[in-house]
Amino acid sequence: MIASVIIPTFQTPQMLDSTLGCLTKQKISADLYEIVIINLGNEIETENVVRKYKSFFRNITYLTHSMRKKTLALNKGAEVASGNLLIFLDCGTLVDSNFILSHIASHGIPGNQVTLGLCHSMMMFDYSMFTTDLIQNNFDFIKDIPAENDKRNFFSKTIISNLEKSACNWTYFRSDNFSVKKYFFSNLKGFKAEYDEGWFGANVEFGIRLHLENAKFNFSKDICGYRIPINRELLSEFNADQEGLKNIVKDYPFY
Repeated sequence: MIASVIIPTFQTPQMLDSTLGCLTKQKISADLYEIVIINLGNEIETENVVRKYKSFFRNITYLTHSMRKKTLALNKGAEVASGNLLIFLDCGTLVDSNFILSHIASHGIPGNQVTLGLCHSMMMFDYSMFTTDLIQNNFDFIKDIPAENDKRNFFSKTIISNLEKSACNWTYFRSDNFSVKKYFFSNLKGFKAEYDEGWFGANVEFGIRLHLENAKFNFSKDICGYRIPINRELLSEFNADQEGLKNIVKDYPFY
């Protein structure tokens, strides 16, 4: 098995359906990759979605996790993954048919590398009007719409083009679309749950540890996904992120 795509999910069966629709239509042999889904809930609707795709795509592993922390879900997915390359992708993200091949190709050189892909946010609209096939067939057009671009794309022609030489490369790390060799992720012992209050803190902390281990940061505008909108309690997330960042300042004062 070359690659494992790890997807955490929680009470979003329709979004998972869309993501699996993209991942089971890849331009790579189905025998060369697997999909690992970790459900932080136990709703029957999500199980039904997984069952539908397992009927024709056999390399799907489905797990439930009682501790509702994304960090623990990602770590568990990495633990059971069979692939040498781990590809992490948020549930509800649409990707093109070259997604997995592009991540694999980005790791063609030896060394401890992490590949960061873009993850654009789709604006709020009636998503039922847009099928997965419609979006996949128009990726070249969609990814050039400025209003929906990943904010990191703004720096792509300046800072990020020299990301491996930057002393602050860790600030660009996000877990919604990235890949890393399994042995390297295991050596780092994965994400730390104590920073997983608003999730942003866990991203920053893991990015710092990647930097401290001299990881080569590879930023690719060609490996992109489009996140389906979801309603969230933004204020509570912001407050939780503030707490996570306080812990980082305490544990990593030199950053």
